Formats: sequence, structure tokens, C-alpha cells
Amino acid sequence: MFSRILDIPVYYRHPDTLHDNPTWRWFYFNEIVGWIWLQARPTAIRAEYCFIRQRPSRVLVRREFEPRGKLFQVGCRGLANADVFARLSAALLETQQVSHLRAFWIDLGAFNTAGPTMDWQGIMRGARV
Repeated sequence: MFSRILDIPVYYRHPDTLHDNPTWRWFYFNEIVGWIWLQARPTAIRAEYCFIRQRPSRVLVRREFEPRGKLFQVGCRGLANADVFARLSAALLETQQVSHLRAFWIDLGAFNTAGPTMDWQGIMRGARV
């Protein structure tokens, strides 16, 4: 089992439909329909995701998530930490625009805040084979 680095929420609604409240994430936590997991591999960062089993709706209270597999894998051998972050950012933006998740909204707030300061090479060195 590889270690998870970061969990990125996938929301049912796009932020344009949300209120202008700075704490909207707390109010719309029930709009989460999936998660993207960034996992460290010895030479790459892999993104896997899970999604709810039921159809998204406002009345859905208890959500059961099921793993759906790999979204992408970014090879990072020999790259600087800033380059790893840039590649991951590009892959996540491409996922948002052209994958089957384009109808949903991927919240990259925590990733964009923590990503530039993370030691990506150190995380990959610590990954179990």
C-alpha cells in the first residue's frame, strides 16, 4: 500500500453556483461526490479517485464511496520540487477540463496552498515499493 499525500475533494456543483461566503466549503460539505487521492510512488506521483455509488442529490445524507482507479500518473524522477508541482497542477487542470469529471468541480485550494512548499522528492523517496 502506498502512502496518500493529499486528498482533494470533488464537488457536485461548480463554485459559480455557490454563495459568496468565504466559508462556503463548510456549508457545502454535503456537495462532495468524490475524492482524488495523491499517492507517492518511488518515481512518480499517482492520482486515484473514488466516487459516490448513488446518484448525487440534495437529499442524499449517507454517502458510500467506491474506488474507481487511476486518473493519471506523473513521472517525477530527477525533477525539482517546483517542476513536480507544476506537472501535477497541469495534470489536475487537464483532468478538470477533459476527463469524465469535467461536469464536477475539483477543489484545488489546499493543493495550491501546500503544494509549492512540499518536498515532493523526499515524499517519493519515502514511498514504499
